[in-house]
Amino acid sequence: MAGGIFPRLKEYQNDIDYSNVFRISAYRMAIRYENTIWGNETGVIYSTLSDFDGKPLGSLNDEYYKDLTKTNFPNSEIFTFENIYDIYTTLLLEDIKGCLLDKPFVDYFTNRYPGRITTYPKEFDDNNYGFGFQKNEEGEKLVKEFNEFLSKTDIDALYYKWTHT
Repeated sequence: MAGGIFPRLKEYQNDIDYSNVFRISAYRMAIRYENTIWGNETGVIYSTLSDFDGKPLGSLNDEYYKDLTKTNFPNSEIFTFENIYDIYTTLLLEDIKGCLLDKPFVDYFTNRYPGRITTYPKEFDDNNYGFGFQKNEEGEKLVKEFNEFLSKTDIDALYYKWTHT
């Protein structure tokens, strides 16, 4: 039985049994500095959403992410990726200008690549996160155990460790 952190989207409600909400977060736009080299802290930061018009952006190959990206950046070219690591590799290689993802992923990569990746200063569409398991008898048992774990855990400390290591 596998589990993972999932946004609470209606598309998943028939397949995923969620733990209690442990983090309310927004989607953020990870962007790269233009014309920089590793470690160079200077660069051009996009200041308006229209600055992305005609620019290539990345999205996970999921209807929700694609729709969210197209809605907020209707004049950009959207490239889809199967996982976040491919998106960030492409962002670091400067083949896309940014990507709209869950805030925890954006925080992780901006902390991992300071001076190369930064965050656009607007939040998009809040989301409630829970740990999800397959919706069946075993998943229901695991959700109860995980909820007990959450009740004894400092979520902010855990989030900081996850996004800064």
